[in-house]
Amino acid sequence: MDAPHDMGGTQGYGPIVQEPEHEQAGLGHFHEDWEKRVLGMSALVIGAGIVSIEQARYARERQFPANYLTRSYWETWLYGLVLNLIETKTVTADEMIKMGLITQEELDMALKLRADALAEPIAEITPKPETPRFRVGDAVRSITQRPSGHTRETHYARGHVGVIEYVYDADDPAQEAARTYADVRGTTGKDEKQWLYSVRFKASELWGIHADNSGYVYVNMWEPYLEPAE
Repeated sequence: MDAPHDMGGTQGYGPIVQEPEHEQAGLGHFHEDWEKRVLGMSALVIGAGIVSIEQARYARERQFPANYLTRSYWETWLYGLVLNLIETKTVTADEMIKMGLITQEELDMALKLRADALAEPIAEITPKPETPRFRVGDAVRSITQRPSGHTRETHYARGHVGVIEYVYDADDPAQEAARTYADVRGTTGKDEKQWLYSVRFKASELWGIHADNSGYVYVNMWEPYLEPAE
């Protein structure tokens, strides 16, 4: 889905600020101790198989844009965790609302977004082809889409031409796991495998004449994201 979480290449938000005082205080990359607990609870929920990492991402995406932009990183993780637990009926919506961890308005919006996504073709499992459609060196174009569900096709790379740099190996168990199609798993919870490629884009193809023409961006893309470049 298109939302503020997909901000790659977006201008106007200022520099990324380093905060070394937290590391000096023994908090590492955290600001407060409660943030560590949120990470721990999220890891437990994912590790126990209650939700997948893709479903956790999709939950964090389904919040009002103004909230996403004003909440801290770990507040967003907490929101996603609460939504995941409600949707899996691990906790009740009423108790989470009473605790102030989510509002009824937020919950209604998040549930509607997922219902809309499940009504789209992404919810239909399609078999992975026996052999990859593309080979190293093939010119491809990434599709332009505006899905309601979860997607890992970053917004800035849609509709651009690149070259297949690498095809993930089906015979390597680690790479086989990496090819789990995030769009389907994040939206529906179902597992589907698709061929996964590393696609090389010229920086100038993505960013225009002001980009360094000698630079490249490498993006992992599943086969349904790609079509032959004409």
